[in-house]
Amino acid sequence: MTAKRILIVEDEKAIRDMVAFGLRRAGYEVREAEDCREARSRIVDVRPDLMLVDWMLPDMSGLELTRSLKRAKDTEEIPVIMLTARAEEQEFFHDSPGTGVLARSVARSRLGR
Repeated sequence: MTAKRILIVEDEKAIRDMVAFGLRRAGYEVREAEDCREARSRIVDVRPDLMLVDWMLPDMSGLELTRSLKRAKDTEEIPVIMLTARAEEQEFFHDSPGTGVLARSVARSRLGR
């Protein structure tokens, strides 16, 4: 069986490395991007089965990236989980299909499940 592909979009290398490590240990194929521009390039190369997107990125917000992906026919079906350290940001996606929010403080214990 082919491993599921996850694209991590996170500008902080230490966090990106930690998340990638946990997912690889759980058997996922992981690709990484440090900003939205690189994420779009990675999506063209290999379509991910899931994206983990940081809320605050250097070139545009992860929220803007996610909204643009959900509007495009070729990427609207890619599930996205937003990573955030701020609990109040979790309210934005409750009614948005194919998206979710994971607080970074919880991410370590939930990765790979």
